[in-house]
Amino acid sequence: ISMDKLIYPVGSIGKPFTASLLAKRIEEGKIHLDDSLDQFIPDLPEKYYPNILRLATHHSGYGLAPFNFFQMLEKLMNMNKENGIMHVNPFRGYPDEEVMLDILKNKKLKDQDYKFEYCNFAFGVLGYILGKLEDTDYFTAMDAYIRELGLMDTSLSNSQMTGYDKKGNPCQPWQWENTDIIAPAGALLSSMEDLLKFAQITFDGSHPYLAMCHEKYAEGEAPFDQGLAWRLKKDSSISYHVGNAGAF
Repeated sequence: ISMDKLIYPVGSIGKPFTASLLAKRIEEGKIHLDDSLDQFIPDLPEKYYPNILRLATHHSGYGLAPFNFFQMLEKLMNMNKENGIMHVNPFRGYPDEEVMLDILKNKKLKDQDYKFEYCNFAFGVLGYILGKLEDTDYFTAMDAYIRELGLMDTSLSNSQMTGYDKKGNPCQPWQWENTDIIAPAGALLSSMEDLLKFAQITFDGSHPYLAMCHEKYAEGEAPFDQGLAWRLKKDSSISYHVGNAGAF
């Protein structure tokens, strides 16, 4: 088998794909970075909600959501009993739409730029909104966008490829449901060939709207500035992102 045709989970590299779809919708005038998230999610109580820019740059203030520190600690301990995080997707089935809405309704935030805190939940909400823009869901909207980019090995589905944990034990990759809110942050499958194509598309100017993803919008995690999903190395033209998923 050619190595470039092995299709495997790429984890958080899905975030730049989500940001790319966002950039496309901004170009089309369907959404703006300064739009508040409650403009796209109906029936939320009247209060402050982060805007799209803060969701896409990890400055929203949602932090560890959907878990608080103690919930995350308990979950990690339970996962360790089940052979560890490599074997169990902590975001499968949780949060669902109802839990996401409860977090949005109940989380008290101020209208400020919170300190950079890498946030899967924020990208889940962002993907949810991108689905709503098309009167569909994130999975359907992203699948159409991926096909538009000509990436034939990339999808939001469940890989059956066997991976390995840190002890060398074989294990199956994380599994996802198409209702999982966190999926826009890390449920993507791709191949080496498609990831290289995506990198080329991102930087070769063939899709000009993608350039906005690599502008500095905020301070990132040192020593990086923050674009839309992408991390930008200070005093350099390098943009990068990494991805981890169970068994990969």
